[in-house]
Amino acid sequence: MAQALSRRVVVDDTSPDISYSGPWFQDQGSQNTIGFAGFAYKSTLHGTKSNASLSLPFSGSQVQVLGTNRMLNDSGIIDPTWECFIDNISIGSTPPSPVSANRWLFCEQLSLLDGPHVLTLNATIRINQTFWFDTIEYVPSPGVSLENKAIGIDSLDPQVLRSFDSRWSNIGDFANMTRQDNALFSFDFYGESLGWYGFIPTELPHVAAPASFSVDGEEPHNFMIRAIPADSQSVYNQLFFQTDTYPNGQHNLRVLFHGNSTTTPLTLDYLIIQNGTTTASSSPSPTVSSTFPVSNGAPSNVGAIVGGVVGGFAVVVLLVLLYIYRRRKRRGEQRNEQEISQTVQPFLFPAPQPTLSTSSASPSSCTQDPKCQCGGVHYTGGLHPPLFVSDTSTSSRKPPEPSEASSSQRPSTPSRSSRRDGNRPDPRPRIEVPPRYTPL
Repeated sequence: MAQALSRRVVVDDTSPDISYSGPWFQDQGSQNTIGFAGFAYKSTLHGTKSNASLSLPFSGSQVQVLGTNRMLNDSGIIDPTWECFIDNISIGSTPPSPVSANRWLFCEQLSLLDGPHVLTLNATIRINQTFWFDTIEYVPSPGVSLENKAIGIDSLDPQVLRSFDSRWSNIGDFANMTRQDNALFSFDFYGESLGWYGFIPTELPHVAAPASFSVDGEEPHNFMIRAIPADSQSVYNQLFFQTDTYPNGQHNLRVLFHGNSTTTPLTLDYLIIQNGTTTASSSPSPTVSSTFPVSNGAPSNVGAIVGGVVGGFAVVVLLVLLYIYRRRKRRGEQRNEQEISQTVQPFLFPAPQPTLSTSSASPSSCTQDPKCQCGGVHYTGGLHPPLFVSDTSTSSRKPPEPSEASSSQRPSTPSRSSRRDGNRPDPRPRIEVPPRYTPL
């Protein structure tokens, strides 16, 4: 499976790193009320009503493009359409869907050769329907500068999992949740600010719940987990709180839940840290105390003699090992040079142009099932992980009618990427009834 990108760089549409070509315009919040997948990231989008393109140079191994899906089917003419390219080679697009939602997966590649690449997206407008772009998310190469970058960290990241106390529980492979008073989350992070994103399940009580957070032992900040209407569906990508901005460095976040089983639960889907790091903070090494007895007598001559003999022998062994290591290193370098010279170079195609064929873009050769993995790109994550594959049969599956919904109190558990990508339904049966599809 292309697992959700545990740690990835989140590039907002307003980033100066993105190059736009064509009649793009900026938007602030006009699409926030549509669908079940929450707001656009930072409530900002770039839109276009004519053919246009955008590109982003990055260094990494997985990448994903997200936006707002507002598709129009006019007598069989799908508008808009789009196609994505990595280094001028097409990776296709996700299949068209009539579902309107933010945080929609447009395309992805999850198994790139780690290194520098250029992502290009071409949007084609055939009637007058706006194409909306939101974010690009990728897994960065080791050593890449993360200055002024936002880092998304999945709730199933090992360091995050260690931060929950026993009052928290895991919801499948999707998120973490608590319904117990005083449940604690204590997380060490490197950066200058942090945003907490969760979801609100409709299967559990619809009563607002209090909670609080603090950074570095400061006075707690209270926040409320809102209650959604009883007849609504679950909502995702909900920003529960955003910390203040602190000096860039090491910090500790403590979150306490003050609700209970009769209120809306506190959930965690992912964190976004400004100027963060993709490397988990390492725990300090334990201090090892000596248990050897201390002698009060004079040092033994026998001990000195034995120590000298052992020391001399150790020097000889080290010299032999050094000689063997250098011989193997030279041989390894020779083999690497031979292998590099045999590497197949990719075909180079002319740079894609914004004016594409009138036929809709073909989907990527990879399937969209986030549990699959192939040589394409599906980044799970954010914003998701490595090359992603998609199963169109899954995407086209009809949602159950409301009468089929279970009355169980266990919230629905969409796939790890679907909670951020509006078009990633989980192939397994769910309690929650997703939004009805409008006939094309």
